[in-house]
Amino acid sequence: MPKVLTAAALATGGAVLGAVAAPAIRRRLAGPQFDARTVHRRAVEAVIWGVPVAAMAGVRKSLTAIGADYNQVVYFSKPLEARHEFITANNNTPYVVSVLDLRNGPIVLELPPATGKVALFGSAIDSFEVPLVDVGPAGDDQGKGGRYLFLPPGHSAAVPDSDFVVLSTTYFVHVALRPIVGIGGTLDDAVAYARTVKVYSHTQAASPQTRYVDAYPAPWKTLPAFDLTYFGDLAATIDVEPPQSKDAAMLGLLASLGIEKGRPFKPSRETAETLEKAAREAYAILQDRLTTGLESYWPDRRWGFPISPRRKDSRSSSAAGFWWTSGRPPSCSAHGSPRSWRRARISRPSATRQANCSRAGRPTGCTCRSTRRRAISGR
Repeated sequence: MPKVLTAAALATGGAVLGAVAAPAIRRRLAGPQFDARTVHRRAVEAVIWGVPVAAMAGVRKSLTAIGADYNQVVYFSKPLEARHEFITANNNTPYVVSVLDLRNGPIVLELPPATGKVALFGSAIDSFEVPLVDVGPAGDDQGKGGRYLFLPPGHSAAVPDSDFVVLSTTYFVHVALRPIVGIGGTLDDAVAYARTVKVYSHTQAASPQTRYVDAYPAPWKTLPAFDLTYFGDLAATIDVEPPQSKDAAMLGLLASLGIEKGRPFKPSRETAETLEKAAREAYAILQDRLTTGLESYWPDRRWGFPISPRRKDSRSSSAAGFWWTSGRPPSCSAHGSPRSWRRARISRPSATRQANCSRAGRPTGCTCRSTRRRAISGR
């Protein structure tokens, strides 16, 4: 009579097999190796998750290189060039940028009304690149201009009068504006218009003073490096910004890597080496997501979407799409060359260029875009 194994017997057998297999695994991997492998796996995930965090941290810490600081207006007197390694930038727009620091209280962003020649389009986002408010003709002021008052997280005092009040989720707010030239407008009109944007503390509202910095003359390297400094950037952001419930799981993972609010980030030599390797692996993963398996826009061409909701590996592919628009393309860094992108033959679909200007996939990611377009389109 055939014997039937009960669920209890199967469970017991599995436990025995597990008990036998575990020592064999331990013989191959000593305790320190287990720990290093755990750190490595978690660090790779932290890098992928932290792409927007590191991108914003790169902007903040690079301000001093161009002689700028928080709560100032940084503008470009000419469109960006290859020496300006700036996230999501193209080479035909004289951008306006400001990093608001709310740690000492509310900050005002004052925008002029749109004119027949120039209008400002843009957004304010937090330190995790989560949108806070849109401005300009497509934003809250609908092109009429006005004062946007940004309040720090947890602000409980009386809210001062302002045209638009924005309660920020982080202490740092990143503002990026595009002066769009209309019919009859010129580059000089756009630059002059940019210099009418004002940023000042609310305590100075009676007589506001704004400092303007032209970022065009000097190199500006904002893009994150995929090495140990990447984790330092994550640690600096986690330390200064209030924790949010949406990040609870990742904050726990980061704590196991030594990245925790109120705790200095000082990895041991062994951990630092593991983190370096993990950063390089995460970079390779992000790169791979852009060179394999992209959804084609036209069946007979090699133009594809960097972000697709149909990708099963949604987290890493979405991070890769963000990295494509915000990270360090090989053609502009020591990590690679345009030749590697020629092999990839990947680019964004020109027919949906306007749609790609949305938050989900702003074009480019490197200001040598004209060279990069030729290199990666393969045409």
